[in-house]
Amino acid sequence: MSQAGSRRTEPAPGVRGRARGQPPDVTGLLGFRLFRLSNTLGLAAERRYIREFGVSLADWRCLSVIASRDGCTVGEVCAHLGIDKAWVSRTFARLAARGLIDGARDPSDARRVVHRATRRGRDVSARILEAAQARHRWLLQEFGPGEVAVLDRALATLQRRAQALLDDSPGRA
Repeated sequence: MSQAGSRRTEPAPGVRGRARGQPPDVTGLLGFRLFRLSNTLGLAAERRYIREFGVSLADWRCLSVIASRDGCTVGEVCAHLGIDKAWVSRTFARLAARGLIDGARDPSDARRVVHRATRRGRDVSARILEAAQARHRWLLQEFGPGEVAVLDRALATLQRRAQALLDDSPGRA
C-alpha cells in the first residue's frame, strides 16, 4: 500500500462529529465558526450602537470610512469595506437624511458625488469608535501579547487564502 493510502483519514481540527460515530456537521468548519463569531460580535455591537448612538453597525461602518477621509464616493467605500454598491448607496441615503454626511458633485467629474461627514457625523463616528476600541480591548484582554500577534498573523493568512478562493487561484481547495 502506498504511503498516502496507509494514512488514517481524520477530519480536520474542529470538524469532528459531535458524538461518537456521528458524522461531522457544518458547525465545526472554520468558515462557519468565523461566521458565527462575526454575527455574534456584530449583533452585540448593533444593539449597543443603536441604543447609545442611534446608528446601526452597518451605518457606522460606512460613516467611519467617510469620517476618516476628506471626501469619498460610494465606490470608494464599497472597495474599502468589500461590500455591495446598492447596499452602500442606501446606507449613504440614510446617513444623509440624518444629517451625518453630505454630498456634492465633483467639479472635475459631474458624474461623481463626493461625500463628507458633517461635524455631527464626525462626532458620532468618533464616539462609536471609542466604544468599538474599548470592546476590542475587552475581547483581547485574556490573550498575551504573543497570542495577539499570532492571532493577527493567522487572520491575515486566512484572509489571503480566502481571497485566493474568491479569485479562483490555482491550487485552491
